[in-house]
Amino acid sequence: MKDRKDIDKKYTWNLDKIYSSIDDFDKDYELAINKIEELKNYENNLTDSSKNMYEGIKLYFDTGRIMEKLYMYAHLSFD
Repeated sequence: MKDRKDIDKKYTWNLDKIYSSIDDFDKDYELAINKIEELKNYENNLTDSSKNMYEGIKLYFDTGRIMEKLYMYAHLSFD
């Protein structure tokens, strides 16, 4: 099997639409790590107030979106 770099560009996914550089990927990776750590702040107090509930759920979904983007980029870069 050929490496991605050895395949004609027209037969590969255009990953620039997801991340224009590996540095952008790395920034989102670090952001995801930080958001996961931040999620721990809502453990055992998510239902203390409606504000906690909203912020915790919003953070959860925001983190999920970043992680899905990271996953897709990594996955497609090997296809």
